[in-house]
Formats: sequence, structure tokens, C-alpha cells
Amino acid sequence: MKTKVLIILMVLIALGVGGFFVYKNVIAPEAEVEVLPKEEAEVPLVVEEELEKEEAPEEKEEKVTEEEEQPEKEEEEKLPSVWTIEGVVIPGGYCDAEVVKLPDERYRMYYGLDPRTYPENINIVSAVSSDGLNWTPEPGTRLSEGFNYAMPSVIELLDGRWRMYYNSGGIQSAVSDDGLNFQTEGLRLATNLVGPTVIRLDDGTYRMYLQDCGEEVAFPTPPACQIKSAISSDGFNWDMEPGIRLDGTKPPFYGAFISTPSIVKLSDGSFRLYFLAGSEKLDKEGMEGIYSTDSINGLSFSNITFLFGKYIDEEGREIGTADPCAVKIEGGWRIYYASDCGPYSTGISSAVRGAINNE
Repeated sequence: MKTKVLIILMVLIALGVGGFFVYKNVIAPEAEVEVLPKEEAEVPLVVEEELEKEEAPEEKEEKVTEEEEQPEKEEEEKLPSVWTIEGVVIPGGYCDAEVVKLPDERYRMYYGLDPRTYPENINIVSAVSSDGLNWTPEPGTRLSEGFNYAMPSVIELLDGRWRMYYNSGGIQSAVSDDGLNFQTEGLRLATNLVGPTVIRLDDGTYRMYLQDCGEEVAFPTPPACQIKSAISSDGFNWDMEPGIRLDGTKPPFYGAFISTPSIVKLSDGSFRLYFLAGSEKLDKEGMEGIYSTDSINGLSFSNITFLFGKYIDEEGREIGTADPCAVKIEGGWRIYYASDCGPYSTGISSAVRGAINNE
């Protein structure tokens, strides 16, 4: 009996030990294999989701920035690269247009009596317009005292008055409360330089650009010219600045007559200078006419660009271009210029880039 009991106990012990061995070495490892790979597989997915969430705002900001910049780029792309000739806006023997915007949103143009047409009455007159295309001449002359006034540049002063700079034995000035009746102030700059164009700078000072063609300008073959500048703290007392802003003796002009500068400030704070460039070489190449050049600081200019030159008008006449004055209009720019036919002026004409306001 004792022997049978002992045998049964030994069998039970053997079964217990075998069962434990099977569980430990077969079943348990399979459970561990199923769990660990699962955990290892889930960890990278969580990290990728977190990285995507962290990077998403930056990507979104980049997309917003691109969208914010896009309208400006589209506007630049829509702006035509060519100028559309609009024709004569003030017919007659006139030149040297200068256009200012008035407080009531109208425009006033100051312009000279062309000495080829009015040799005995060289003075400055004016006209007003609500759209920049249809002009009404104003009676009288703007400077009643003296004679031989030409090439006006007009700016609005901080107190609401208007100051005109003009040629007359040097650079002279006159001041007006209403922009019509000017009182002469005398000599501002004793120089043989002519064609002033004046701009007020952000720091409250004033800069004047002038053309330097030497002692005398000989026609029909004028000399090579340079554009120089002067600076003033009050618009009244001026000093020439060193250096040359634009040189007609150097490339790309090689001895061109560059003249009648007109300065404007662009929306980004930089400056653009419009001017006439003419020479026999440029004429043969079809490149004589109105140019522009750009500057960040108003002293060093680059990006010289030919805008437009001679053309044939509706009457079949060859029309030359001179004396540019650029005005910012809604959606673009308009240039007023003296249009010449042979030895005589046909009047003040205009060309537009980016918008046409006569619809």
C-alpha cells in the first residue's frame, strides 16, 4: 500500500514539474513577444504625430506669409512694363512741366513758355485738372516780376505754403500762399547748373538735383552732361554735395546730353530719378528719350532704364520727348513731358503705366 502511494506522489510531482517547465519556457515567451513588439511599434508613431503637430504651425506660418506677399507680387506682375502714350494734354509752345497734387485732390501743372515759341516772354504759367488729363489753363503768369523764368520745381511747405525753385541767372525761389501768386525770394544757389527738382527727405532736410552741362549748352549738338545735387536744412540755404549722381560721359550714355531731372520717392522709401538722355548715338539706336534710375539713399543711382522715346503721332509726325515729370496715380504712374515736332514744341503730353483714368 505504501508503495502505491509513493508511486502516485512521484507521478504527481513529475506532472507538476513538467507543467511548470512548459509554461515557463513555451507559453510565457510567446506572450512577451506579442507585447514588446507592440510597444516598440507604437512608440515611433506617437513621436511622429507629436513632431507633425509641433511643425505644423511653422508650416502654416510660412504659407500665410506667402499668401500675404502674394497680392503685392501679383500687383507688380499686373503693372505693365511699357508706357502708353496718351497724347497732348496741353497744346501749344510749352515745356518743363511740373505737377503737384492739391489738398482738394485736384492737380496743378506749372509749365514754361518755350523760348523757341515765346522768345520775348519766357515765364511760368499753370493749369488745373481733376483727372490729370483734362486741363484748364489759369490766367496770368505765376511770376510777374522780371523776365526769363524757366524750369520750375514746386513743393508744398509744412505750413501749407508753396515754394517754387526755377532758373533765372542761377537757382531762384519764390513763395506763395495759394500756389498762384508767387513772391520772389531771391537767389538760392549761385551756379550755372539748371533744371532744379526738389524733394523733402524724411529727416526734414531738402535735396535738389540739377543738370550740369558746362558753361553753355550748344544746340543742335549739346554737350555731355551730369546730374549733381545740393542739400539744405531749411529749403532756403543750399550747399552743393560732392560727387556726381549721374554721368552722361560714361556708360551707358558715352557722351549723352542728360537733362531735366525729376525726382520721386517710392512707397518702399527709395528714390527714382526720371530724366532725358539724348545723343547722336542714342538716336541712331532708337534709345533717345525718357529714362529712369533708382537709388536707396538718393546719392548712388543704378538700374538705368529706357522708358520711351520718339514716336509717330496720329498726324504722321515724328514726336520727340523731353522734360519728364512723374506723378503717382491710382494703380500706376503718369509722366508728363514736352513733345517736340522738329524745332517746335507741340505742347505738354502724357504717358501712363499701370492705369488709364480717362475711361
